[in-house]
Formats: sequence, structure tokens, C-alpha cells
Amino acid sequence: MAVQKNKSIENQTIILDGSEFNHCELRDCTLVYKGQEQVKLEHCRISGCTWEFEDAALRTVLMLKGLWQSGTAGKEVVEAIFRNV
Repeated sequence: MAVQKNKSIENQTIILDGSEFNHCELRDCTLVYKGQEQVKLEHCRISGCTWEFEDAALRTVLMLKGLWQSGTAGKEVVEAIFRNV
């Protein structure tokens, strides 16, 4: 896992998969998560960044979105997923 410590990163596209960030500041970056490898963000400050989900991560987000939008029962399922993770 690639480790970044005590760094300030600005205006970059960052592929999060397989990376660890400790005490970093991420400003005005595009953060991309594909759902292929673990990501660790510890004690980081994230500001002005946009998030993009691709591949498996995008499919997961779309499935959760569909459940959430399906009504009360779907919202309960999504909330239960996050309570139990």
C-alpha cells in the first residue's frame, strides 16, 4: 500500500485504491475510488475535493442509490447496511 504522510496535495487527481494517507491535507483534488483495493484516510483534512466512483465502487454506489430511492423499505435497508459495516 502506497503511504503518504504529512503531505499537502492540491489540484491533483488521486486514485485512492491501494493508498494510505496519514495527516495529509487534500485540497481541490479529484478523488477517484474504484473499489479494487482498501483505502486508509487517517487524520486528513479534505477540502474542495470532488469524489468520483468507478468500476466496482460505481456499481455499488448505484445499487445503494437505487435502494434508497425505492422508498421507505429501501432506505431502511441502506441504513442497516451502514449500521452493520
